[in-house]
Amino acid sequence: MWTSFQHEVVAQVGEQLIPVPFNLNTLHMVFEKDKAEELEKKLTDTYGYGSKVPIMELRKSEDAGIREIADYVYQNIFLYYTMKQWGQRPEEVSEEVTSRVPVLISYDNRYFQDRYQGMPLEGYTSMFQKLLNHPNIQVELGVKARDRLELKEDGIYFDGQLFEGEVIYKSDKLVSIRFELALFTGGAHGYTSVSFLNFDPESGRLLSNNDLFSKDFIKYAETRFREINKIPENESINSTGFFFEEDTFQLPQNIGFHSNKVVLIYNAYEIASYSEGNIKLEFKLEEAKKYIKNL
Repeated sequence: MWTSFQHEVVAQVGEQLIPVPFNLNTLHMVFEKDKAEELEKKLTDTYGYGSKVPIMELRKSEDAGIREIADYVYQNIFLYYTMKQWGQRPEEVSEEVTSRVPVLISYDNRYFQDRYQGMPLEGYTSMFQKLLNHPNIQVELGVKARDRLELKEDGIYFDGQLFEGEVIYKSDKLVSIRFELALFTGGAHGYTSVSFLNFDPESGRLLSNNDLFSKDFIKYAETRFREINKIPENESINSTGFFFEEDTFQLPQNIGFHSNKVVLIYNAYEIASYSEGNIKLEFKLEEAKKYIKNL
């Protein structure tokens, strides 16, 4: 069962909260009545009601009024967000990217214009519980990794099938595997993440941060994190905009080992906004060795 959910987004421009993507409702909020009506007619006459027009296409218009709209949208919605997100001005980014949030020639305030939009009536927890209870899905708990994984010269096998993750480190005491995930389901941007799994090759046991590092490593990593991000030692770890839980530095869940370095990765949204991207902290393996238990 589903319930209707129409996702709407607003942006603060000056003292106003305006609908994004920019649409005809936004137009009438930011321009005087007569001017807005004139500009709405130009948009509908040129592109047709219901059209979605990329910002960079609007900026190329020969009509001064349409370019005025484009300049407003460019300056107040696209410019600073794009520079923060991509490190480039909108005109330096592929138009395929900037066209993901077009100007809508309609009074539709929804972020997506799909005909059917909704959320699970009982929430996602209930939905996944029901998925896992399907007779064709088998959930196994308390299973030892070594019963399912086999380490061979050419890679790692799971239930007899070659595992496609990248083995980035392998020794008698530790195997480190790296995965990448890239998703784009619509909207302004996609989502990418990096994950690591670390195993004891002898037992097949998945190793946690507590298994891998001494307690002193947390303080060591925090000191380096503060140095890189210019956070004074006597100030809160979140004082410059990070959002560590309980305002306390924590190691990420994703830590990978290479032959010459240890990599800590905080994925997007983990300790900072999406625009900050994945935050990486690296240590030379030699300098971190004294804190590592399984090398």
